[in-house]
Amino acid sequence: MAGRVVIAAVCLGIAIPNGALADHSHHHEAATTEAPGSAWSASLGLLAASFSTQSFVGDYQGLTPGVHWAHTRFSAASGIGAYRLRKNGALYHGVGDLFVQGQAVLVGHHARSAGIVFAMSAPTGSQRDGLGMGHVMVMPALWGSWSAGEVTLAASAGYGHAIGASQDGEHPHGTGPIVDPMNMRELTWSATGEVSVARALRLGARLGGAIALEDSGVHRTVGVARAVWTVGRVDTSAELQLGIAGDPFIARGVIETALRF
Repeated sequence: MAGRVVIAAVCLGIAIPNGALADHSHHHEAATTEAPGSAWSASLGLLAASFSTQSFVGDYQGLTPGVHWAHTRFSAASGIGAYRLRKNGALYHGVGDLFVQGQAVLVGHHARSAGIVFAMSAPTGSQRDGLGMGHVMVMPALWGSWSAGEVTLAASAGYGHAIGASQDGEHPHGTGPIVDPMNMRELTWSATGEVSVARALRLGARLGGAIALEDSGVHRTVGVARAVWTVGRVDTSAELQLGIAGDPFIARGVIETALRF
């Protein structure tokens, strides 16, 4: 059904993205082709995380609303988060970076499909407080999806590039607890598996991350376990995300509900 793909509130690697929208850990899902008309959905996510970097330790909580539109082979999504951040005992409140994404199915449909996605973030969050990146980030990627029976497998590969960042060569790798240690230039990747265990329940896992393209960059890997249950037009998901390597969070929990109109 059109509108089935919704914003996930981390965003790693295939990156949406399920997770905080501001952290740019996005995973891409195949746009649906099952309905000829347009459909809208709205989502609201809650997240909580603990983190430890070279400079800061603490935790944060967030509220991440989003909207999504789908029409045959095309879809678009946008979202922004509001956060309460505690680092080294100090408290900060504010919004994160605005995230927008457009996606298209280029070949195939239903069980086997592949396409392209273009994601971009705008620096609406405070870089000084650790709520945003401080510059625009563009993130094009290719994705593919294959289903057989109750099992679906997907993968993506992309590229991230900073626009309008400072020219002094200093990028705040790992210093922003809410944003991943995004590099000025990096290759992103992800692999996802999902199985339908009941009519209304799906279980899945995802592994994703990035490879830095500069000497001072930070490679990262994140693992995600996910459950999604559906009641009518409402999809509710729960995720446990673990920072395996190079990521500023130790563990993050995300619960999101999306309503399809």
